[in-house]
Amino acid sequence: MEKNSNSKIKHVVVLMFENRSFDHLLGDMPGVNGLFDANGKLKKDIYNSTDPLHHSSDPQLPFPIAPGAVELEYIPDSKGAPSFNHAFTAMLTDLYGPDTTAVIDGKPRGNHPHTFPPTNSGFVTMNDFQTGTNNQYSVMCYFKWGSMKVFHKLASEFLVCDNWHCDMPGHTAPNRAFMHCATTGSLGIDDKDDANENYPLPVNPPMVFKPTIFEKLESFDQTWKMYYTVGSNLDTDFLNAVVANQMWTGADQLQTNCTGVPLFQFCADVEKGNLPFYSFIMCFNDVHDTSMHPQAPVEAGENLLAGVYNVLRNSPYWEDTLLVVNFDENGGMYDHVQPLKTKPPYPGVAPDVWYTGGQEYKFDYSILGVRIPVLLISPWLNKGIDNAQFQNTSVVRYLQNKASASSTTGGQNEPVPYLTHRDLHANSIELAFDEFGLEKMRTDCTKKLETYPNTVFADGIGTIITATDEQLAAPPPAYLEELTKEYIGGLPGHPDSGKPITRHFATISEMRAYVAERRAAARADYKKNSGEV
Repeated sequence: MEKNSNSKIKHVVVLMFENRSFDHLLGDMPGVNGLFDANGKLKKDIYNSTDPLHHSSDPQLPFPIAPGAVELEYIPDSKGAPSFNHAFTAMLTDLYGPDTTAVIDGKPRGNHPHTFPPTNSGFVTMNDFQTGTNNQYSVMCYFKWGSMKVFHKLASEFLVCDNWHCDMPGHTAPNRAFMHCATTGSLGIDDKDDANENYPLPVNPPMVFKPTIFEKLESFDQTWKMYYTVGSNLDTDFLNAVVANQMWTGADQLQTNCTGVPLFQFCADVEKGNLPFYSFIMCFNDVHDTSMHPQAPVEAGENLLAGVYNVLRNSPYWEDTLLVVNFDENGGMYDHVQPLKTKPPYPGVAPDVWYTGGQEYKFDYSILGVRIPVLLISPWLNKGIDNAQFQNTSVVRYLQNKASASSTTGGQNEPVPYLTHRDLHANSIELAFDEFGLEKMRTDCTKKLETYPNTVFADGIGTIITATDEQLAAPPPAYLEELTKEYIGGLPGHPDSGKPITRHFATISEMRAYVAERRAAARADYKKNSGEV
């Protein structure tokens, strides 16, 4: 039985951004467990140093920035990979200090007994490959409260979760796999920043995730769509073939459960009353990157967020929709809170192993990752700060609870539906409605968020539907090219399948064409192997 205002929610929209930590975006917000105490003073032990094994004479303190700051123009590493090292192996040093080689049963192995500060001391040292600049210290930067026109405005008007973690310390792909599948499946640790002697990157093994949250929702007769900007990345590229091949085929078709739905169709679905039970919005844009991934300007991501909010706020769906704004992981950026112990997806299974530099690393998925900034937006929730412990799989838990509660045919023999033990034991965000839910719907919510001028989606989410020839002729950002290769690297059916993608894309148009080629080959392979004509 659903409690209080949670029963009013009939639709869930998730907009997941990339690679920012809680302290980085919201650490200066009054009232949160952030960087400062109630008197506005920096908390004790909120620093890093270049030598965390000894009392340091050079503490690197957090420092404020604003959108457009040059501190976020990161220097790529030698492979052309993006920003800060946030491989699992690097995150071990970030969180527990040098020489940490494993986390088993929630405890680090091989770490030094004393580091300075005692927790989360290695963020600066893990990025000292950027020598000769101050960029290694950029892991400590934070946005001054009020400097983000959209995100901070929404944080002040709705519910901020300040104890929400990503599901593992590490990269985009495994954390997004947790978001959709409550496990990393065959991705394992997936350390893109460190070579594995037993598995040369960036080749991915065949992706096997079954079931996903999408298939689980279908079993309860609930609908879903994954919206994205045409030409960019899709999380379903590394999910199982059944989900990946439920492709959108055009605005006039009646298919409700599908992936690769163009973002402009989100506006049309809201306008025409076709919004599914669950909408997942991809944040990437290969022309003007809206992902907020370091190197991508936050202004573009902020405008995407404003567009999604404005579309929902000024529609009948506003009264029965929960908008969740979250991030896949922290991207190696500093946060002062130590990750919490959690349930592995499959208890009793041997830890995953990774080899780099002759060293063996192990992880049994018994801890969460770093805190990420999350907003829960609904007129049925009071504004405030929720200290309850949540994680991205809390959304998976919530979706299943909502779907099963309203189903008349699905899950009859499954009193508590779940994908793995991770989402089974995750706190559902129903808890937020228990504490912050309202008996009467709010009418004071901002009706239209102002956007940044002269950038993508400046006048709303539907402004830019197609790219210009000039935009397509531009070279793709190096980090987005590498990320795109990771996304499509595991797709089958192509001559490049099972091999490293070594080619360089001179233009965005060229990269788009290759992505389309790989997806088409994967669909053809699926039809051949499934017996479809």
